Amino acid sequence: MRAAIISSVPKLEVLSKPVCRRLFLPSGIWNEIFDHVDKECQETIESNNFRRLFFDSVETHTEMSIVDFLPGKMVRGNIDLFIRYKDDRILILDYKTGGSKKEILEDPLFYCQQQGFDRQLSVYKQAISSCFRSKNIETGVWLTKSALFQKLS
Repeated sequence: MRAAIISSVPKLEVLSKPVCRRLFLPSGIWNEIFDHVDKECQETIESNNFRRLFFDSVETHTEMSIVDFLPGKMVRGNIDLFIRYKDDRILILDYKTGGSKKEILEDPLFYCQQQGFDRQLSVYKQAISSCFRSKNIETGVWLTKSALFQKLS
């Protein structure tokens, strides 16, 4: 098998402030930055746009580790959010906390492409597709600064 799902954390339904803090912020960062990111996390949780992503979902996982073998190298990553829907579609979503709100809102897709998010998620999609061959796999990012979902594929 080209890809392996190594581990996953329990379902997103348990998402709360402490879990969200863990998802968005590495340890050792100052409290001021922590509070700012915590605010973005709370806004994400409360966002109707974010909640819509879960409509008709039947399975969710956070922090799903993946490994893929490409010619000459092994690639490892973590899928921030994996959602499987009733129609067997799969969404691979990555949280992105950088960039300015103005820059993102001018052209969200262009911003994501400039940052290389599409390349990152295409690797994740390739790894997951070997495990879910018959599924329609979509990718996207949640841009926390603008509380915006951007579909990439």
